[in-house]
Amino acid sequence: MRSNIGLKKISAEAGSAVIIKDDSRCSIKKYNPRVSRSPTLDGGAIIENLGYSDGDREIRILSNVDSDIETRLQSMVRDELFLVVSTRDGVFYGAINDMAVDRGSLNLKILVQERDDA
Repeated sequence: MRSNIGLKKISAEAGSAVIIKDDSRCSIKKYNPRVSRSPTLDGGAIIENLGYSDGDREIRILSNVDSDIETRLQSMVRDELFLVVSTRDGVFYGAINDMAVDRGSLNLKILVQERDDA
């Protein structure tokens, strides 16, 4: 099922929202619990699992975009610390960590700070 991903500046600036088509290349439902492994002197390992938090999530958006969306996304990268990100899995506050656009092909990584359950 295809859906859309919405990105919006926290400020109430008119026209700040961007809608991007969510396709099979986007990773929305990727969960990364806080797990680490340390080797021990006897050849074994200690695994520490501190559980899961939405703040551990990354949202990767791979899509084709037009020049208008590219311009708005560039503005978000330059001007905004945090965004509201709406996906099929929920609404999150996050920050753009990495963005590349080449001939209309978008590769965008958003680090999630928290889920908006309101």
